[in-house]
Amino acid sequence: IRIWDIKSGECEAVLEDHLSSVNDLAWDGEQLLSVSSDATVKLWNPSTSSGNSSSNEWRVVTTLEGHTDEVTECVKFQGRMLITSSIDTS
Repeated sequence: IRIWDIKSGECEAVLEDHLSSVNDLAWDGEQLLSVSSDATVKLWNPSTSSGNSSSNEWRVVTTLEGHTDEVTECVKFQGRMLITSSIDTS
């Protein structure tokens, strides 16, 4: 996953933690959700004390495991809720 500055065209951050391709992303203005062919869902936060989402330092807050195959999509989440789908038929 790459975070880009649209104006400058510079890559601000590279987020690497999935073991396979990333299939979908959702952003709620504070956190980033990524789903992958490695059957995981990851929740990312910018890792600054001010919570500035333009920071180039990001960290995985949570890795969710439960799908048995590639996670294909995620729906915008709010608060404690997120929705994912997988080719494992769930």
